[in-house]
Amino acid sequence: MKAKKILFSLLSILCLGFLAIAISACIENGSNSNKSDVSNSANSSNQESKSEEVFHTHQWDEINRTSATCTEAGTITYLCIECEEIKNIEIEKAKGHTEVIDAAVAATCTTAGKTEGKHCSVCNEVLVTQEVVAAKGHTEVIDAAVAATCTTNGLTEGKHCSVCNEVLVAQEEVVAKGHTEVIDAAVAATCTETGLTEGKHCSVCNEVLVAQEVVTKLEHNYVDYVCSDCDFHFYTEGLEFTLSENGKSYIVSKYTGTEINVIIPSSYKGIPVTSIGTSAFNSCSSLISVTIPNSVTSIGEWAFSGCYSLTSIEIPNGVTNIGSFAFQSCMSLTSIEIPNGVTSIDSYVFNGCKKLQNIELSNGVTSIEACAFQGCFSLVNINIPYGVISIGIYAFGYCSSLETVTITDTVKSIAENAFYDCDSLTNIYYTGNMNQWEKISIIYNGNENLIRAKKTYNYKYEFYTDGLEFTLSEDGESYYVSKYTGTDINVIIPSSYKGKPVSSIGADAFKGCNSLTSITIPDSVTTIGNYAFWLCSSLTSITIPDGVTTIGVMAFYECNSLISIEISNTVKTIGGNAFNRCSSLTNIIIPESVTNIGDWAFYGCSSLTSIKVDSNNSVYDSRDNCNAIIETATNTLILGCKETVIPYNITSIGKSAFGGCSLLTSIIIPDSVTYIDEFAFEFCSSLTTVYYTGTEEQWNNISINSTYNDSLTNATIIYNYVEE
Repeated sequence: MKAKKILFSLLSILCLGFLAIAISACIENGSNSNKSDVSNSANSSNQESKSEEVFHTHQWDEINRTSATCTEAGTITYLCIECEEIKNIEIEKAKGHTEVIDAAVAATCTTAGKTEGKHCSVCNEVLVTQEVVAAKGHTEVIDAAVAATCTTNGLTEGKHCSVCNEVLVAQEEVVAKGHTEVIDAAVAATCTETGLTEGKHCSVCNEVLVAQEVVTKLEHNYVDYVCSDCDFHFYTEGLEFTLSENGKSYIVSKYTGTEINVIIPSSYKGIPVTSIGTSAFNSCSSLISVTIPNSVTSIGEWAFSGCYSLTSIEIPNGVTNIGSFAFQSCMSLTSIEIPNGVTSIDSYVFNGCKKLQNIELSNGVTSIEACAFQGCFSLVNINIPYGVISIGIYAFGYCSSLETVTITDTVKSIAENAFYDCDSLTNIYYTGNMNQWEKISIIYNGNENLIRAKKTYNYKYEFYTDGLEFTLSEDGESYYVSKYTGTDINVIIPSSYKGKPVSSIGADAFKGCNSLTSITIPDSVTTIGNYAFWLCSSLTSITIPDGVTTIGVMAFYECNSLISIEISNTVKTIGGNAFNRCSSLTNIIIPESVTNIGDWAFYGCSSLTSIKVDSNNSVYDSRDNCNAIIETATNTLILGCKETVIPYNITSIGKSAFGGCSLLTSIIIPDSVTYIDEFAFEFCSSLTTVYYTGTEEQWNNISINSTYNDSLTNATIIYNYVEE
């Protein structure tokens, strides 16, 4: 379509050109002579300048037409077709520029900018040139390094431009360090505090890696109602305490609880409980038993008066004062033991205790006051101990079952009615002679039964060490020593207690009495219980009397000052570990009666130099004066020492036979031995040489139990030894 338009325009121009020529011709042909003259004149002129030009009439042909532009006029250009002369005719004035702003371009960090300029929007001519503005360059900013942590990566230091944000120095990744583990130690739970299991945390970031779990508090480990771990003192609810005037102790002032078995603590709020106050348990008619701690030194007046159901009470050794009426009308109370510190049995203390059968007064008592035991209908006998000087009015009045009274020669006065209405009283045992008896100031009135009773003078009052405690056997036929709480280091055990034989020293009776140096055991004793003298580290000698048949397990364990023992010919059994670690013991004689010696019985008796067995013993022997105990039937050596010579017919060395013989340096073992039991040479630390009468091959054929026999197997073995 555009080509057609151009063609049409060209045709139009040609037509116009032809029309102009025609008009021009007409004008020229019809013009006057002036024009001809002009022409001629012109031609003449031309001829003058160009003598050779041919004079002609221009035949103008339009060869170009231009439109007006911003800076040039529009024109038509003609070409003479005859002479090729060109002429231009202005047809339109120049239009002038149409200005357009060329916006300024801001310079950046890396690229140049431009100033504002101008150009013509029609012809695009630059009217105001834009000048280059230089690039600004980067504005550096430090990108701070980021430290790596245990769990997250870090970054190195970098840089960027704060204007364009271009990264100038890239930050590189730093790998996470990982945790630095620290053990959070386990915390053992106690009776008062919960514990924690072992845990872990990072010492750098403190992150918990293995959480510690809470361990539940332990139960209290009560020993005599005091926790041996935390010293908490258990006591019965309902007990009320009052601080003493000096603020240094507490007094049990009242009981409002319902428990029938009451435990009093030895301390309250960290302060000792030293007293049971006046009327503290008065008329607690349901109360059956009360445990009083050793911290108590005083029992106040009326403290347990009217406790009709109270059957037993143990007054601790620390008590020095029992107030008047303290146990009045405790009608179920059957026995009472007065400790050494009490010097006076005050008035009415046990008045009306109608079931009281056994009364043990200590040697510390010096007076028995008025009505102290009045109305104790079940009391059959009473021993007035050494030290008592006076017996008050009605002290034993109305004790209608009282048959026997033992009175010591320290008594100087017996008040009127002291034994009033004691119609069963028939026997008086007096430690003095008749003359001494007759010098006692006895008020006749109300004491007729005492005066009429049969008198036995010069009676021997059996003595025993204060602090010994006795317990009635299950069959009720004898007593055994159950505990020793005294301070004497030389102890005498009586052959009888309350008219019944003392037949046994009970388990743990003297356990841990490390100040005890000697003990006298009566012939009435038949059994020494397990652990009886365990850790009595100061005990130097002991005689096991005739009558004893059994020495219990660990009975004298670690009595490391014990030098000698005499074992009676009635002993049948020596328990396991009975004399274990008696490191000062130098000699042993096993009597004919012994038929059973337990394992480890003399283990660790490193000072032993002499061991003998009675020649009439049917189970054990010490043949050829070998300084050893041999089980006859099996030819097994069961105990040896550093002086032992093993006989040639021995086939076995028994368990722990030389165990703990730290002074043993060498031993001759005959080739008859085929078996060496475990622990046989345990802790024989000085053993360096074994002389063996057989060959190396025979030695290698011996069955040696490897358990704790390193001292033997590490020693130098001399084979084919021949004794000189």
